[in-house]
Amino acid sequence: TPAQGAAPAPQAVAAAPQAAAEFSCNACAEVFQTADEQRAHCKSERHVYNTKRRLASLRPISQEAWERKIRESRGLAAAGPRKGTAHLKAGKTASKGGGGAEVPQEGAQEGAQEGAQEG
Repeated sequence: TPAQGAAPAPQAVAAAPQAAAEFSCNACAEVFQTADEQRAHCKSERHVYNTKRRLASLRPISQEAWERKIRESRGLAAAGPRKGTAHLKAGKTASKGGGGAEVPQEGAQEGAQEGAQEG
């Protein structure tokens, strides 16, 4: 029986280096063959997204689910303005720094100057 007990030990030792050679991402629940693949993955938007999901105690999404999510978001962007813009007036869609805010200020200054000249 000592020979039988000794046989599994070398197999367990042989399996350990293979497991150590794998690179994994706990946030995305994926395994990579090389360190370069893992580094590239860690720079991806999906990894960042899954890391935030993990912090919120949510399960990671798969690559397929991520691609579907990206397609849907691109479809919404092409369809028009996003939700939450109904409260904006048509003239308010211009970027900040437009001439609309400056006109009332100039008019107010001119009115103040005219009032000072009359008095």
